[in-house]
Amino acid sequence: MTRKEFAEILGLEAERYSTYERGTREPPLSVLVEIHTVTGVNLNGLIAGDIDKA
Repeated sequence: MTRKEFAEILGLEAERYSTYERGTREPPLSVLVEIHTVTGVNLNGLIAGDIDKA
């Protein structure tokens, strides 16, 4: 899956998602919840920004 496709699944524009991925902007909780819902990644890890806990 491409970044653009993943952004679309999340209901985001690709450029907006890219800012979250690069760390230039913090995603709102609603986006983190959607990432958790789509991927099953641990929400606490996403919130903490610790991929090892995610």
